[in-house]
Amino acid sequence: MEHMNRQKSTFRISFYIRRTRPNKHGEVPVCVRITVNGQRADTTIRKSILPDQWDAIRGQASPRTTLGKAINLYIDTVRAHIIRIHRDDLYLDKVDRRFVEESEFYLRTHRGCSHNTATKYLKNFKKITRIALAREWMQRAPFAKVLDPTILREMSKLPEKF
Repeated sequence: MEHMNRQKSTFRISFYIRRTRPNKHGEVPVCVRITVNGQRADTTIRKSILPDQWDAIRGQASPRTTLGKAINLYIDTVRAHIIRIHRDDLYLDKVDRRFVEESEFYLRTHRGCSHNTATKYLKNFKKITRIALAREWMQRAPFAKVLDPTILREMSKLPEKF
């Protein structure tokens, strides 16, 4: 019997703020870092917060304010989506158009997200897949055949006989 050399896979999600990039209101962007087997990918979650309202130890906003609670809810949703992908042993090569469409359906129905919120989550996920494509962790782009909602809106304004 052949002995297979198996390495333990590592997976980590962490949230942090980028203090070097304050906006005109003094707020800094909140970022997510996904580390798999020592390789990491970082992206912003398109939320910003004042640095003194961020708890670096817990990796989340201080829940004392309404904004802090909203950011923490958003962080939990992003984390749950990433963990769902990992927990289901969904390899990046298995992420396809159907997965994207089912994710959008899940966000709208089970999570009660509005159109704009669901679109924002999918934009962030699309950015992660672009990073994975650039690093050759994926072979195909799952968003390639998914129409942008703004294109669909514009198409619905076209006359019947185009």
